Amino acid sequence: MLRDYLNLTKRELYGYVGLLLIIVSVTAVFKATRHLFPNKEEIIIEIPPDAAYVDDIGRLDTLHINTATKSQMISFGFRRNEYLAILSARQAGYVFSCIDDITTMRSLDSARMAAFGPRILFDTIPARKSYPQRDYSRNNYSYDNYKTGKNNYSKKDYSKNDYHKYDKKVSNDLILYKITESTIDSLGLSRVLWDSIQKYQDQYFLKGKISVDELASATPVSIGELMAPHLGTPKQRDVKIKVKATKTIDINTATEQELSELSWISEWTAKRIVERRDKLGGFVSTRQLTEIYGIDSLRYTKIAASLTLDPAKVKKIKINSWTESQLANHPYIGKELARFIYKYRSKHNIQSIQDIRDNTAIDVDYTYLEHYISFE
Repeated sequence: MLRDYLNLTKRELYGYVGLLLIIVSVTAVFKATRHLFPNKEEIIIEIPPDAAYVDDIGRLDTLHINTATKSQMISFGFRRNEYLAILSARQAGYVFSCIDDITTMRSLDSARMAAFGPRILFDTIPARKSYPQRDYSRNNYSYDNYKTGKNNYSKKDYSKNDYHKYDKKVSNDLILYKITESTIDSLGLSRVLWDSIQKYQDQYFLKGKISVDELASATPVSIGELMAPHLGTPKQRDVKIKVKATKTIDINTATEQELSELSWISEWTAKRIVERRDKLGGFVSTRQLTEIYGIDSLRYTKIAASLTLDPAKVKKIKINSWTESQLANHPYIGKELARFIYKYRSKHNIQSIQDIRDNTAIDVDYTYLEHYISFE
């Protein structure tokens, strides 16, 4: 039988037969109803060159192409791309004078526009309504009188008013602590003079004023004598000077405050050192600090002489008793190696670091890891 030839079970054979019947049924229904859903690509509209286009004829019989509105073009039978093209051309100042002006437009169907030709009217655009000019004769402000100077303007005599007394008094004095670089530029003075003044502004609280003439006649050499009477108290600068540590620090027991007292170590770097130490359980080498963000090899060489450590304070990893999560939390082990160790020790007792190296292909740096492992 066919089932034995194809090596199918009874259920599989029934399934394939049912699927074949469904495909045949769907194909038959599609062919029976295909005439109800014609393909758009197969619809071909032929427009006789001399016949009127009947499909899109609207309510309007005629259309004034140069003045028609959008709604009128839609009622006439224009499609969206057609009336938008015509409106854009009109907005640009184009005036249609014959049907050829429309059929030659690239975005329009020339045959379709030719079919509309007898019903399109090409009227000229009516001239704008002219408004009567205003009569200014009653006020005697005509243009002719303006040219001849006969306009009846009331001229006010301003000569009697002393407007000079309202002039803003320009002071010739400059406030010393307000002098800026733009002030020197506006006065046309030397930039070297500005550098000298700026040094005094940075070091002292300046007081009083100085005239522009005195400042212009000063030189970088004589500026000190000119500024001497105006020097106030010196400015106190809040400069935090970090004192270098004279003693060595055990990085396994030092606090953040003690670490931050070292040169080249900021408060944030000291905080990262403590966090890394807590995750590892302690440091077995001072060079492990280069693994911390903010401490490169150059910075490490600057502080290496001030660092020491006690390996006895390092917390060991009990490789044969710790849980998988405890192992995975150690930075040198991770989740993948912790999963392998947990499965391997269920069958074998780990005696040395070589047992892990020989039985796994996981890429692990064993440089410092072997110093943390306890095989008890």
